[in-house]
Amino acid sequence: MTCTAEVFGKGGIGMEGVRVQGSIDVGVPRFVGRDAELRRVVDTLGRLPALVLVEGEAGIGKSRLVREALTAVAAEGPRSLVAMCPPFREALPLGPIVDAARQAVPSGAEVGKLGLSALAGTLRPLFPAWRDGLPSTPEPLADAGAARHRLIRAFAELLDRLGIDVLVVEDVHWADEGTLEFLLFLASRQPLPISLVLTYRPEEVAADSLLLRLSSRVPTSAGISHARVGLGGLAVSDTAELVSSMLDDDMSPPRSPHSCTTVPKACRSRWRSASDCCGTGPI
Repeated sequence: MTCTAEVFGKGGIGMEGVRVQGSIDVGVPRFVGRDAELRRVVDTLGRLPALVLVEGEAGIGKSRLVREALTAVAAEGPRSLVAMCPPFREALPLGPIVDAARQAVPSGAEVGKLGLSALAGTLRPLFPAWRDGLPSTPEPLADAGAARHRLIRAFAELLDRLGIDVLVVEDVHWADEGTLEFLLFLASRQPLPISLVLTYRPEEVAADSLLLRLSSRVPTSAGISHARVGLGGLAVSDTAELVSSMLDDDMSPPRSPHSCTTVPKACRSRWRSASDCCGTGPI
């Protein structure tokens, strides 16, 4: 038996599965061991507007949980937009929101149909491909804070006109200052104009990060649902089921740590790598 799989992408599993090298085919794992957390997120998103915070270490399964929740509530009609915060040393201001909006509206012609106000003209420098559909650029403001607030309000109007009900922002611990200010702006408005689902690694949040202000907010207004979900490692039995779902039946991992001695060492290391990638904790 050969066992030469090498798992890439330790940050998590994509919808296409895990990329491997070698003779073992690794597929998309089943969603296991998170039923209680999933019910909580789905229940919260079922009562919009909502603020959902999902925290946990790298690879623990935050993104998968959010995807499963969005799929579960999709039949009820809320439209979601997913933004990703990349680990750039110097992140672009509002970069995650800009990239997500570009994917939602690829052409300026479509933007022109949204009926945006003159405020949206402040978006022109960030969306050069939308120039034909955006209003003219407004006069510059001398005060930097006022200019930043105008830009934030323009983004809020854009999401509203796009009909976005749920804004998901992944890896908020990497978010730039502008993105965090935008999220705080949305979270502080009454009533909450758009539901927020944020994922982050608490151990990587800087002591002076605006994320701490956001994560410490508990909505007090009537009608706003709230959930803060912390993810830990999976139980041994759940880990075994998850990794088994990724492998052929004849390559199923051991059901307990004590049975690892019956499996070739090289294969055990591959199963451990797959487990780490899926956010299951050690096997």
